[in-house]
Amino acid sequence: DLLSIRMFSEWVESCKRSVLKSPEWLKLSEQLRSTLSEQLKQDNVGFFGDLKEEEQLAYIRQVKHYDLKHVEIYNEFLHKLRESMEQHINDTIESLERQQQSNDHDMKDESCLQNLSRLDKILYITAEGTAELLQSLPANAIRRQLSGLIHTALSPNLRKTVWKLLLSNQDSDSNEMQTQLKNINATN
Repeated sequence: DLLSIRMFSEWVESCKRSVLKSPEWLKLSEQLRSTLSEQLKQDNVGFFGDLKEEEQLAYIRQVKHYDLKHVEIYNEFLHKLRESMEQHINDTIESLERQQQSNDHDMKDESCLQNLSRLDKILYITAEGTAELLQSLPANAIRRQLSGLIHTALSPNLRKTVWKLLLSNQDSDSNEMQTQLKNINATN
């Protein structure tokens, strides 16, 4: 089961690596850093690192709510993200189909996909990738968004992941914010 998820969700990590190296991401992250710097300047704060942890978390929350939908850099980034996702999913499907044709691998998971249409393979692979991606997110941060999926038909692995996140008993939003803060401090 874990092999299946790993095999059909590797595209997520490849896509992430590709997007994080893109000029679009660099521009967007610079925009977010600039927004944070402007906010700090308006509030007469010298350096982000000079703030207490609670104050840093407050600034991160402000930046998280910064509306990027109408910013050209954001739209360019979304275009790059969509393009990269489509390419990585397509590459995964083509690789799977080549393996099936050459019969190099005789894995149970591949044979179950062998009789599926291309669209069904795409749906299966994206569901597995989504399951892996959701597993890396803090449950309390996405619980409300996932609650709408309770009565929706999902692949077994995706359903298991959604239910696990919905039923998890994580403390509060502060754990997520503290993790983000550590990540920001580690990159600065």
